[in-house]
Amino acid sequence: LSVSAPYTQLLPYARIWRFRVSEVLEKSSPASRIAGTLRFAYAPSIDPPCIRHRCRRADVSPLLLAYGRVLSIASHGHRAFWNHRSASRGAFQQSTAGAILDAEMWDLIGVALVYAGLLGLASGSLSLLRPLRFLRIRSRRAASGVVFVGAALVLAGFALPAPVREAVGEPQRLDDFIAAFQFNEVHSIRVRASKRRTFEAIERVTAEEIRFFRTLTWIRSPRRPWSREGKTVLAPPAVQPILDVALASDFILLAREPDSETVIGTLVITPRPLPNLRPEGFVQIDHQAGYAKAALNFRLEDLGGGWTSLTTETRVFATDAASLRRFRAYWRVIYPGSALIRRMWLQAIKKRAEVPA
Repeated sequence: LSVSAPYTQLLPYARIWRFRVSEVLEKSSPASRIAGTLRFAYAPSIDPPCIRHRCRRADVSPLLLAYGRVLSIASHGHRAFWNHRSASRGAFQQSTAGAILDAEMWDLIGVALVYAGLLGLASGSLSLLRPLRFLRIRSRRAASGVVFVGAALVLAGFALPAPVREAVGEPQRLDDFIAAFQFNEVHSIRVRASKRRTFEAIERVTAEEIRFFRTLTWIRSPRRPWSREGKTVLAPPAVQPILDVALASDFILLAREPDSETVIGTLVITPRPLPNLRPEGFVQIDHQAGYAKAALNFRLEDLGGGWTSLTTETRVFATDAASLRRFRAYWRVIYPGSALIRRMWLQAIKKRAEVPA
């Protein structure tokens, strides 16, 4: 079966891509079928296909060109990943660092697809009411096509795989609680202060000091100003240390080594409440279906000369396929905001630690 339809049947004014269905049946994995369904034969240069189809470059919507770029990157990444997997299927994983790079690549591609799709859904939906001609969307038929492509991109971003990866590098206490994970993010900063002062700043910094913290957590979980709900890390008091708020709500203290590392954890997906969860039980959840657990650490390293390296890492492990699907979609929506919060968190710790005593 091979279906090849001109791109103009989907969206007018642009004849650059051709939709391919034949490759879908050649792939065996679900992820390959999904990615194959959304693959377009994207021309490296815009001018040759425009000459061939007698269309002007100016007639091509910038939004559609952006879609082509995203789909082209996803297509090449998809092919490289599955070629690598097929080549190493008969042998043990030869390079853990390479596997982690592949997994991080999928995260970035997934996030890019989701946000490109959301942009398409927004612009297409608005164009259904009134075509946005500055985006070269000149009719409601074109707007419908943009909505279709946007929805397809979002679904593709949600469906891209999230392989399990293992921790690499120097051992840390975080490894004791989540050594294998599907999602993670790492951020670091240099602080001109001793390890002791930096560790004190970690434990004392408040949500008010973390730029954009309240705004981004409100977007994540909107709250009414008059609400009397209990204080959580998503709605922290202004003057209480953010770690104290987290530990008083849904987080537990997994490890604390003064002037070295602090690790906290929580269950982001749970089929039933687990009161009085302790670090030992947090580790044993790996063998129970229906859970996704997350752990966050702050780790210090003395660089000499009065400088300290401050690193924070977040890891998430889903214990079964259903939990993985749920959290994968959630992660690829909140990842940009999550990364920004952690960068601002480190900046707030740095600012507090560097204040003269």
